[in-house]
Amino acid sequence: MPMSSIPDTTTRHDLITIRKYIGTNQDVQAQLDEINSTKLTIQHTIQAIQTLIGQAHHAQSELRGQLGSLLVRYPRDLSKRRAATHQLLSATIEASLIKLSLIRAQTSSFLYNTPGSNRALKAMHAQLELEAREMDEEGNRLDRQIEEYETLLGLVDGGRENGFAQVVDDWTRVQKETDECKRDLRRLGWTGD
Repeated sequence: MPMSSIPDTTTRHDLITIRKYIGTNQDVQAQLDEINSTKLTIQHTIQAIQTLIGQAHHAQSELRGQLGSLLVRYPRDLSKRRAATHQLLSATIEASLIKLSLIRAQTSSFLYNTPGSNRALKAMHAQLELEAREMDEEGNRLDRQIEEYETLLGLVDGGRENGFAQVVDDWTRVQKETDECKRDLRRLGWTGD
């Protein structure tokens, strides 16, 4: 700092104090040069950072574009395959339904539109009615047999007062008493039958 720029009102003591804090002109010039150098370094660093930010923005936009194209291309291929599979399945089902409809029409035509089809259907109906009557008769016959078996079971399992069980009990009692009588007679000396 040149001395001429310091106001005249400044005292010597002030100048010493100023030099003490600021240093000599050479020190001040060195500090100014260092500040300018630091400013240049900061400017270069800012420019480098701005360049890197620009490159990052450019790379980000490129990556977004690539990602967008990949997302558009691959799902489209997958959806094309899926759509083709669905169309094939739909066509197969439709063809099967058409075949079934054709078989039904042929069967219907064969059964109902042939010259002897009415007679055949009537004969089949008559045969089925005959079988139904035979089954009803057999059912009635079986019902009668079941009733007869139940009646016999009632005789066998009936109470002690009636039925076949009573007859068996009586016969058993008579046989037992007959055997006792024969023993008594033998003891008494009877030798008959």
